[in-house]
Amino acid sequence: MSERQKIVSLILALFCNFTFLLTAEVKANQLPDQAACKHPFGTDSLETLKYISLLKDDFKMKDYDMAYQDLRYLLTHAPCAYKGTYVMGPSILSALINKPQYAARKQKLLDTLFAMYPKRIDYFGEEGVVKARWAYSISKFKPTNYKEALVLYARYIELEQNKIEDVLYIKDYMQQGLLAYKNKTWTKTQTSELFSSLESICIKHQIKYFSDTAKSNEWLTAEDYLLLKSKPILNCKDWSFPTGSIGQAKPSDTMLVLVSSALKIIETIGLPCTNTANYLELLKSSFESKPSSRKAISLANYYERKKDVSMMNQYYLSAVELSSDKKTQENLYTLMAKKNTKDLDVAKIYADKALFLNPDNGICLIICGLYVYHKRCGDVFEQAMSASAAVDYFNKAMKADATAVKEAKLQIAKYQKLFPLKSDAFFRGLKPGNLYTIKCLGITTEVRTRS
Repeated sequence: MSERQKIVSLILALFCNFTFLLTAEVKANQLPDQAACKHPFGTDSLETLKYISLLKDDFKMKDYDMAYQDLRYLLTHAPCAYKGTYVMGPSILSALINKPQYAARKQKLLDTLFAMYPKRIDYFGEEGVVKARWAYSISKFKPTNYKEALVLYARYIELEQNKIEDVLYIKDYMQQGLLAYKNKTWTKTQTSELFSSLESICIKHQIKYFSDTAKSNEWLTAEDYLLLKSKPILNCKDWSFPTGSIGQAKPSDTMLVLVSSALKIIETIGLPCTNTANYLELLKSSFESKPSSRKAISLANYYERKKDVSMMNQYYLSAVELSSDKKTQENLYTLMAKKNTKDLDVAKIYADKALFLNPDNGICLIICGLYVYHKRCGDVFEQAMSASAAVDYFNKAMKADATAVKEAKLQIAKYQKLFPLKSDAFFRGLKPGNLYTIKCLGITTEVRTRS
């Protein structure tokens, strides 16, 4: 016996004066049945109390090798003395199962782990939460037994209902359902129904914790996980979404969460769901009640799909206004410039706004170059010289922004074919490399010619 064990035994002896009837000794490596609980502290109560104390201490110190020795004693000699045996036990065994030094004992460790769950239920109840942990261990150590895990999770949901608080089990339950679908033991309808029920639990908890940002975000993240994993099985026609607007000056927490969740499902499914009038009304209503840059971008995307450029620009500008991050604002202006290149007068406005935030924005420099040639004026020679002015912008973009090099080179190759003829420059007394001011544009550029 180690010094630490001796000290623990001495302390327990001073404070404990219990006597218990003797019980038959249980064979090693077996978990006793309910009859063992007639005398829960076994044949030596002080020894049992000592090992309970050691188990707590070793577990707290994450000394799982020592904790395993404590655990073995309690499971063999006093299986129903202490609930913590079954609370800490699975964590201890899970930590040891894949350790190389326990390779020869791995199967026995697994057998002990999976024997602990039903015994905990027998001795201490709490069937629901225990079955959830049982199912999670199956998914971790026996992934091919997903059917068993699904049965256990279903019972967990049935028993706990309004007491579910652990997002881990909700996420893993969905993962097991998707595994069943992948292996063709579940239909798409079954899997979709599971998603719907678990998503409802996430929504309920977001409503419950609406004023608690940390907890609400935990369930919001769980819902996002379900959506991400379940995307392949979701179909717009399978869902009935709220219709109409939120319809309240100060909508309830419940309504806000329901509409938000409906929008996330629609957006996860994507087209054709995001092309419906119902989606637009929900999105606009949500934006009006609680504006955000993300929602404004979603509205802009909707109107882009409908080819309504004016409304698209309106909501992109709202997204800029609702963002306080300069880089995000630059990116949005750049996006607007790119999406308006069919009207280069408009595109130039947004390109300039992006360049104000970042003068080295290559894409917007290229758009400015396109705009210069688009605005060409004067006689034939000056119109041709505007191609050289455009190339100035393309060269600047190529030097300033590595992400714009490829596009800048393409534009240079295209516009150098539009330079004035060498003979036209000669008749004006100009040579390649001279500077020339295009008066109608107010731009000075280098003389570049073609043969």
